[in-house]
Amino acid sequence: MTKDHKKYAAAAAACFLLLSQASPVWAQTGAGPGVVQIDSESGRLTAVGTVYSLDLLEAGTRIDKSQMAFSDAGRYFTVREIRRNDSVFQRINGRSYQDNDYISLESLRYLKVLHYNFDGEIQVGELIVHKDIAEDARNIFLELFDAGYQIQSMYLIDNYWTGDGVDSDSASIDANNTSAFCFRQSSDAETLSNHALGRAIDLNPQQNPYVSYRTGEPVWSHENADPYIDRDTGLPHVITHDDLAYQIFTKYGFTWGGDWQEPKDYQHFVKEDPASDRTFTPLSG
Repeated sequence: MTKDHKKYAAAAAACFLLLSQASPVWAQTGAGPGVVQIDSESGRLTAVGTVYSLDLLEAGTRIDKSQMAFSDAGRYFTVREIRRNDSVFQRINGRSYQDNDYISLESLRYLKVLHYNFDGEIQVGELIVHKDIAEDARNIFLELFDAGYQIQSMYLIDNYWTGDGVDSDSASIDANNTSAFCFRQSSDAETLSNHALGRAIDLNPQQNPYVSYRTGEPVWSHENADPYIDRDTGLPHVITHDDLAYQIFTKYGFTWGGDWQEPKDYQHFVKEDPASDRTFTPLSG
């Protein structure tokens, strides 16, 4: 967890706790109180009480199975519009989102989901995708959750913001964070990334790195991926054709960067719009 990320989590939890001292804090749309506890050392958030929805729970909050309607897990997987000046817009504006000629704010959707982290705990996740794939993404992560599939973390890339999209993506990868939308160029710097259009999702990037084989030898950028360049080690969380994530994403029409000829992007699942033009003219200002 980055320093800024800890500050963000601490501030969110403090808000919940201050409110709870004055009046009950509700972490659901229904009956039953749900406050959040924070570990002062790690910044870890843990839900307290019965949880009926994720509306007031921040990404990264842990939830015990006994606190939720586990047989009706789909109720926790939500898709909503992003409106100017709402809390999500305030987080992304001028960072992962900029007004541009390629994708409008109205074309994006904010998802709250549940996933299992690498410790096997249930954790709140979030992502932003294009509206055309929002229901697919919701269903994919619900199926992964139902199967117990582990994802280390799912925060908006803005939690790792460094000042530009490419470097922020790198910081998110260093934290092994699963992310989706970020308005940025692709690696060739001449086209927009499919992430800029909200049509790509990067899953567990440490275990599933971006690797070039152009020289005949693998070349990669992130040291945390060193043990995962050999794709036949059998290490956990490595995506192959036999992996459940590959099977579910492709069932919904996504293609996998691990099937590219050069480079290989093992973390990358994308559902492109064939009609979109990703030729990029840099934004002014």
